[in-house]
Amino acid sequence: MRTRIVAALAAVAGCSSGGAGAGGGSAGATTQPQGGPPVAIVAPPAGGGGTGVGNGNLAGPFVHGNLVVYLVRGTGPADPREFLTLDEGAASGEVVVTERGGQERPAGAEEVPADPVEEEVLVEEGGNANARVQVAQIRRPRRGGDSATVNTLEISNLSSRWVYVEAGEVVKGGKQDRTLGRDLLLAPGQKNVPIAAFCVEHGRWTPRSRGTVAVAGGAVRAEVAFGSAEACCSPKAKIAILKEKNQQRVWDYVAKDRAQNAAEETASGTFVDVAESRSVKDRVAPYLAALGDLPSREPGAVGAVFAVGGEVVAADVYIHPALFRKLYPKLLAAHAREAALASAGPACVVPEAEAACAFLSAADDGTIAEEPVAAGQSLATRENARTIAFEARENGACLHKTVLKK
Repeated sequence: MRTRIVAALAAVAGCSSGGAGAGGGSAGATTQPQGGPPVAIVAPPAGGGGTGVGNGNLAGPFVHGNLVVYLVRGTGPADPREFLTLDEGAASGEVVVTERGGQERPAGAEEVPADPVEEEVLVEEGGNANARVQVAQIRRPRRGGDSATVNTLEISNLSSRWVYVEAGEVVKGGKQDRTLGRDLLLAPGQKNVPIAAFCVEHGRWTPRSRGTVAVAGGAVRAEVAFGSAEACCSPKAKIAILKEKNQQRVWDYVAKDRAQNAAEETASGTFVDVAESRSVKDRVAPYLAALGDLPSREPGAVGAVFAVGGEVVAADVYIHPALFRKLYPKLLAAHAREAALASAGPACVVPEAEAACAFLSAADDGTIAEEPVAAGQSLATRENARTIAFEARENGACLHKTVLKK
């Protein structure tokens, strides 16, 4: 159903200058959508190859402090599948994320020391011989049959629904907290699928817990299992995850986030300290209260454009409104953390709808590079001087598009 996202993110050049009436005004307290009706965005010509906003339109702006959100309305038929997210599946036991090969470690085998020497190597990942990707991987020394690997996890779908997980989502547990390195779609019942991952906890390589964790129809060993941290990495970190595929760069962003947010000092230095910090939650709470219900106000919305401090910084658009509604809280929280850190300055200027349109349109410039992720799935990247766009595809159809300011 690529046409749905093409229709929601295509030829933005047709934006009306009248727009949503943001008018360049300053943002102070929480407001309802400012100005007149949402700006309509003209559909691309038939047969056009654009991936910008098409038959959809923008609703907004919705403003709290220095954070501005425009919603992207979708048109056309929605994908008929029912989607389950990482948060939902981890809570119900229907989505199981484990260390790769960790469950095969012989009982009583010796654990790897907490602080081993690391070795960076190139490895091949993928679901089959036709879907292999080379990534820079940090491999921990192995002893006693420990086959866990830092930059690859395994994920299983024990439900009757399709599971969609997104790059940048954070899982906690196992031997180290990780962030997922790719968007991935799992069919009902699909099990033990490798997925790229990056460490977001530099100082631990021992199990967080012992015993077993209940999952749908059984249990897994707690020492190799992960739960959802119900958070995602910062937008800038996604460039290190999806484009650079560089573990050190991911660690750098984790360290920066921890320092900026004054996360409680822990020996392992995990990103989860930021997501679970009471002071961070208190700073972010007003943004979530003001803007958290936006998808329910626009049931047909399939995505959002975000601006911080008067500048458009990111956009995410999905194949189905329900999937967007489920993943929006994580996106909002990530941008709210950024906005809260910058909130000490003067009231920001609210970008007009044309600025959101121009940001989406800019993402259509540049050459596409496409790489396989799993059988039938790929990641398409388009980069230019201003933006970098990542498109998760299934058999050529777009499932999710992320556009980030460079």
